[in-house]
Amino acid sequence: MIYPNNRHVLRGFASVGICVALVACGGRHAVRQEPVKPVAVHVPTRVVHLPGALDDRWLLQSNTPELIEASGLVLATWKGRDVTAPVSLDHPVAGAIRLFSHHVFSDERSRPGARRLELAWVARAAGEAPARLDLLRGSSYLSQPDAPFVSLRPVIRDASGSTYSGPGDRVARDQLLSAGNFDSSSWLLTPGADLTLLATRSVNTDVPILPARNGRTTSLDLRSDAPVHLAEIAWVGRGDEPSPDVEAWLRLAREGPASEPRERPATPEDGLPGVGFRYGRVGGLARGQTWKAALPVVDGSERLAFPIASVWRQRFGTPQVQSADLVARIPGSAYLSHGNYQVEYDLAVPVMNPSSGPRTFHFRLVRPLSASVGGLEFLEPPVKMVYFRGSLAWEVEEPSRHRQGIAHLQVRGGEWAPPFLEISVAPGATASVRVRVVMPADATPPQAFVIDSDAVGAPDLR
Repeated sequence: MIYPNNRHVLRGFASVGICVALVACGGRHAVRQEPVKPVAVHVPTRVVHLPGALDDRWLLQSNTPELIEASGLVLATWKGRDVTAPVSLDHPVAGAIRLFSHHVFSDERSRPGARRLELAWVARAAGEAPARLDLLRGSSYLSQPDAPFVSLRPVIRDASGSTYSGPGDRVARDQLLSAGNFDSSSWLLTPGADLTLLATRSVNTDVPILPARNGRTTSLDLRSDAPVHLAEIAWVGRGDEPSPDVEAWLRLAREGPASEPRERPATPEDGLPGVGFRYGRVGGLARGQTWKAALPVVDGSERLAFPIASVWRQRFGTPQVQSADLVARIPGSAYLSHGNYQVEYDLAVPVMNPSSGPRTFHFRLVRPLSASVGGLEFLEPPVKMVYFRGSLAWEVEEPSRHRQGIAHLQVRGGEWAPPFLEISVAPGATASVRVRVVMPADATPPQAFVIDSDAVGAPDLR
């Protein structure tokens, strides 16, 4: 028997896939929740490697150590000496340069706000000619209060692009929308001169949501007309202590030490005896800010999937590893730029309906758990962990009209997420679809870009 005052409770449990039973408990009836065992779901799909490749523009990745505990040099492109050598890449850069930084600071063992982390970025000319360095666009956000992690629906159609969850998500959204919270700036770097301080940002742990831990994600788009050196520096001090002055920052950049603690070393693809395998976090200079892909004509007669940000051990059955090569890397950090954080994927999809009736095409970005013969593997219900938080921009060009929009996705592992875009194509008609997504630091690679139609039918998720 179900008591009237329990009906709304049971309805809520059922909606999230939880079994409910009434059991005797101390002479009273109580509700017992029994978690549903996830069931593997095979979705028939033809997985195809993603056409195109990364461009050759510079992307300086600074994600190690993720947790910073002490003042020092985090990463530099110049040749280091003594204590700074382990974090120095000895590789100047010029042209279009993206600097990406993602770090965390913790006060969990002391009073929240007792200490503070500050980050700074500096530059200097690397050759014998002066260099003009321009900051074209930049974004930097804290986890708290700028971009807290919040639970969202799998797909939110967001015309204004105002939805985000986490600082990596928000920074990637800014990149997608050509927005930011830095003012554009220019510097003339003279050969032989001292370092120039570009910007600083703080990471406070006096936060409303405990434990006392906060993070900051930053992306700076720079352009230099001559070779330059760039560096990131960390300062750790008391929460009420004045921020370092310019000379203090430059002294840390010149003299170090290297910021601590160093992380457990990454391993090659095959792992190491007695160590196993570990991707590691990225600290180095990568080639590639954008992956442009012209996909083959899609007619909707089969379900197609293209890996996005595929990595060594997860390629969804293809031979393709999309992780950007590192021209120089910090010893112990990742061997490739796994995850391609802050890299934009720009996908062009020609769509054609060869049938005699209208056909609706569906576009998804999902995170299968694995690939198998003839398809991809999902879970029902999916795992709790969110594998992707980020926004996509889409455009549809049809003979009679042009449409565009933005969608925010929050996709769990193994989740067959709803489509972020559906278009109806008349018999014999065509359309051109463009999808852009910037890989956010709050994502766990890889993802799959999936296209199907009502001619294929929906997978059986029972």
